[in-house]
Amino acid sequence: MSFGNSKIVRSIFFGFFLVGISFLCTNIAYPQDYDFRHARWGMSMQEVKDVENGEPISEFSKGQVLFYTSTLLDEKVGIAYFFAYNKLVWAKYMLAKYSDSLWRVLFSSFPRPKLALGNFIEDFDIFKKELTAKYGEPLEEKWGIRKDSHDLPNGEESLEVFEKALKRGEGGIFSKWMTDKTKILLIVYGSRGDIAFEIGYYSRELEGLEKKDGL
Repeated sequence: MSFGNSKIVRSIFFGFFLVGISFLCTNIAYPQDYDFRHARWGMSMQEVKDVENGEPISEFSKGQVLFYTSTLLDEKVGIAYFFAYNKLVWAKYMLAKYSDSLWRVLFSSFPRPKLALGNFIEDFDIFKKELTAKYGEPLEEKWGIRKDSHDLPNGEESLEVFEKALKRGEGGIFSKWMTDKTKILLIVYGSRGDIAFEIGYYSRELEGLEKKDGL
């Protein structure tokens, strides 16, 4: 995909916004009886363990978090479940190839894919297409980097500039969908020199429990 002629990239707006918020195997769709994979909002940690495959990854399963691995659209992913008061309130997929720490811990026996400039844009479009097929057109979508980014000395954007700024935590991309029970966010942002590529699912009814639980 060309950065210059991408329909979405042409609509990049420059303004500050925060992006530090947040299926199975070959098909992104699940029966409507489930909210995320084979789990439902409000399940206990033990109930989620009972419906997941294998044991949770101990390095990342701490406190109110359960962590697993799987494959999503042929990509290796980490899967995180987040609980408050022992109720499942949100969960997310993380593409491991964009995170050095995730790949080293979870998939060190496999060669890490080599990433070319702008790969995250191609992946964003692939996952956006799948999510749109299931949930319809996004309710909201934004691309942006901060106007005061160190990588914008002349106020001009390019794929290289955008990726550098993103890795510095000075920009991001997201698309949002909504169902009666769930908010879905496809998001790409930067953290400590890495790109974070995530698909987050949030219970609309239980999202307030995290704040009550002090998380």
